[in-house]
Amino acid sequence: MVSSEQSVAREGNRLLTESEAARFLSMSDKWLQNQRWMGLEPSYVKIGRSIRYRVSELESFLERCEIHLGRP
Repeated sequence: MVSSEQSVAREGNRLLTESEAARFLSMSDKWLQNQRWMGLEPSYVKIGRSIRYRVSELESFLERCEIHLGRP
């Protein structure tokens, strides 16, 4: 039997294609391509000629991009 923690861990390690990752981030494929070309985040996995993005890395990237505004 698979626990919910194992299921979440598996989902985080799931690899997305460039188009899937772009949709996940609500950005364009071209934006992701430019980020890679400039050596910027998000990190990716290269398998042969294929580029893949881990769900966990995309989620971490979004958290690092989050801006927290101070409230008085």
